[in-house]
Amino acid sequence: MASIPQIVAAVEALSGERVVVGISGFGGSGKSTLARSLAASLPSSARIRGDELTAVVSS
Repeated sequence: MASIPQIVAAVEALSGERVVVGISGFGGSGKSTLARSLAASLPSSARIRGDELTAVVSS
């Protein structure tokens, strides 16, 4: 499993490319905590909850 600094470095290495990082896992496994940490580490990022994305796709 990659660490937050490794993921941030991989995203930043793409310099200017749009990147989507999907996070999945069991309830209580830390998905939201990981997403918040990544968003805080990547200033130009946007964090979208899965429920919000599903609502847009299914409408």
